Amino acid sequence: MSAEAKPEASERSAVLNVADSPTRWGSCAHAAGVDPMGPVWRGVPVGCKIWEGVAAALLEETGADEPPQDAFELAECCGLLTRPWSRADGRLVGDTIWYPGRARHVRQHGSIAHEVAHWALAWADEADSEQGARYVAGALMLPRRGFDRDLRDTAWDLQRLRAKHLNVSAEMIARRLVELRDAVATVFDAGRVKRRIASPWLGDQFARVSTWERELADLALERGELVQGDELVWALPLLDGPWRRVVLVAEAQQLSLRL
Repeated sequence: MSAEAKPEASERSAVLNVADSPTRWGSCAHAAGVDPMGPVWRGVPVGCKIWEGVAAALLEETGADEPPQDAFELAECCGLLTRPWSRADGRLVGDTIWYPGRARHVRQHGSIAHEVAHWALAWADEADSEQGARYVAGALMLPRRGFDRDLRDTAWDLQRLRAKHLNVSAEMIARRLVELRDAVATVFDAGRVKRRIASPWLGDQFARVSTWERELADLALERGELVQGDELVWALPLLDGPWRRVVLVAEAQQLSLRL
C-alpha cells in the first residue's frame, strides 16, 4: 500500500502531538480501563503494564480501537506522515515514518505500527526501547479489550483471527496472544525453529520445543492447511513460493501435558 493509497482518518479520530503528552501513563491507562493493580495484571512484568497503558491511552485519545486496525490511519491520527522507501525496514524521522514500500501489506502495517509505538512512548514520557516499541505496536494493532473477545470467540483459531485482523501478521497475533494468555508461540521457518515466545510469567519451563509441537508444524506444512493439535493449540502454515513458515500457538496447560 502506498502512502497515497492509505485511507483518510476517521472523523472521530483526534490528531495528537507530543505537546499533548499525558503527565504519566497511569492516569490515561486507568481512564482506558487498564488497572495495573487489578487481578488481570497480577504477575505481569511492570514494563508490560506500562506499555499496555501507553497503547490504551493513545487508542483512547484517537478512538481508533475497532478491528481491523489500520496503521496508516493511526499514524495520521498522531500527526505523522507515512512515506514508502526501498529499504526493508521502517524508520521514524521527525514527523515522517518511512516504511518498506515493496513489502507485503501486513509487513507495511507492522513496520508503521512499530514506529508509531516509538512515537507513543515519547508522547507518554516513557523510556524508548525496541522491546517496548514491539509490545506497544502489538497492543495498538490488537487492542486488549477487542482482542480478548476475539480470543474467546475463536478459541485461538489463528486462521479466523487473521481473517478478522486483516492488517496484522500471524506472528504479531501469536505474540499478542502470549501477552494476554498463558501460552507459548513458536515460529518455524522451513522446519526450523526461528522464534520461541512464552508468556513472561511462565518462566523457563517451555524453553524447549516439544516433539509434539514439531510434529504439528510438520503436519501443517505437509497438508498446507491449519491443523488443530488440541483445545487451544493451532498450527498455521504460511506458504509463498519457496517461503514456508508455520506459526504455532499452544495453551500452557495443554502443552505441559505433552512435555
